[in-house]
Amino acid sequence: MFKKKQAAPEVGPGMQKQASLPSIAAKAMLAGGVALFVLALVGYYFLTVLQQENITQHAESEKTRLGFEVDALLKRYVERVNLLAADPNLSELVNYPDSRKVREKDLAAMIGASQVMMFAKGEEKLLAGDYPLLSFSELDLIYETEKGHQARLEYHKIQGGARHLDIVRPFKTGQTLIGYVLVRFDTAILDAAINELVINDARLEISQVLSNGAVEPFIGRGDEAIKTVAQEYSRDFSDAQWRLSYWEQPKTWLIMEQDWRLLFWLGFVLIAIVLALMMWVFSRLVERAVVASANVLYGYVRDRLAGQWMGKDYKAGLDELQPTLNNLQTLAWSALPQADVAASEPEKKRSAAEESEAGRKEFESSYVNILYQNEVAIEIEESTPVDEVKLDSERAAVIEPVVVDTELEAGEVPQSIFRAYDIRGVVGRTLTAEIAYQIGRAFATEAWQRGEQAIVVGRDGRLSSQEMADALIKGLCESGRDVIDLGQVPTPVVYFATHYLNARSAVMVTGS
Repeated sequence: MFKKKQAAPEVGPGMQKQASLPSIAAKAMLAGGVALFVLALVGYYFLTVLQQENITQHAESEKTRLGFEVDALLKRYVERVNLLAADPNLSELVNYPDSRKVREKDLAAMIGASQVMMFAKGEEKLLAGDYPLLSFSELDLIYETEKGHQARLEYHKIQGGARHLDIVRPFKTGQTLIGYVLVRFDTAILDAAINELVINDARLEISQVLSNGAVEPFIGRGDEAIKTVAQEYSRDFSDAQWRLSYWEQPKTWLIMEQDWRLLFWLGFVLIAIVLALMMWVFSRLVERAVVASANVLYGYVRDRLAGQWMGKDYKAGLDELQPTLNNLQTLAWSALPQADVAASEPEKKRSAAEESEAGRKEFESSYVNILYQNEVAIEIEESTPVDEVKLDSERAAVIEPVVVDTELEAGEVPQSIFRAYDIRGVVGRTLTAEIAYQIGRAFATEAWQRGEQAIVVGRDGRLSSQEMADALIKGLCESGRDVIDLGQVPTPVVYFATHYLNARSAVMVTGS
């Protein structure tokens, strides 16, 4: 239920490790630096991941943007071909070759194609391989359309260097297949559209996807060397047998606009954590040093009261408190009891106890204990001349003379001056300078037994108070006590001095 009270640690030479506020601050800064380094590594890793995500996001965004623009171009031309194939007049023109050729030129000019060709069903087989009438690649598009598949736009490079974009659509009368319309677009249309795209530090390619899954690039823009160091981002098109590939130049630092706020708060939190850690480490180290210093001070006071501080080196846990400890050790060295170094430890303890007991008994037998209170007054009664005494005619009472013991030996203190709460005597009779000196020595003995080193002394303005106070102070000082002489002051000042100065007991010399 109750915890055992721990005793203060023994102190002495080499038992306390000193530290200073600058060294503690340096340790706190070191801890903060280590924390900052660790948090910086975590932040760097976080930023690296964030950067990679940003690079990927940016590349995907660029690929989507470029693909959207190319896809919009494709849809625009495919939609024109679809509208052309839906013209019901094509079924009639296919049977009139001359009119058909004229119409083909008009249609080509209308939709922006380089050539429009119409074939009746089965006619394509007669023209197969007879380029420029019909290439084998274009024949494959017709066969795919004949099977019911909607052929997509394809890039064809014909032997001899001709390049164009081909698309085939059937035209019908009702549900009956009448023939096919083949439209050729010049690749310059696509080249111009690609050149208008905004591409920075990247490589863009559009490839033909072959039947075996391989790709054949036919148009590109940007530094081709980027392909060897960057990741490829690609997408296919629904209206063409093409694939768009995009490579972006690797960036060492890429922070998106929306990430700057995140970085700001991340830095703010990082600094706050480091400062909080430094303050915590600093406070803990200071607390430890202060506690160590307090233990040293306690040990010194304990040893000093026991008279066993000689030969020990007291080091405060905090360098800044060492001057205070040094000043404490220099207070009234000569007045403190000296331990016999040569004597054994049991003998020193027994000798100190015997001296203390002997002093206490001697004091109690010779003097009344005048330090029952923390503040004691010595009141001086000065004798009044006879010619100044006025007799009251209404009172005839006779004042009996005071019998004074005039046979006191020199330095002997009469017991009659000791009252319940003060010491009161007549100057020159029962209270002399020699008696005040002896009282000072008695005060010093009592203070020593109580473990008090300093005593406050004050006096009033009576002529005899100065002499009595000087004798009292002399007795105190010669007995090894430190005296705080307040001089001529009111009694309350002496009282307050015991609460605000380094003393718990005081003597006030007054007259009446």
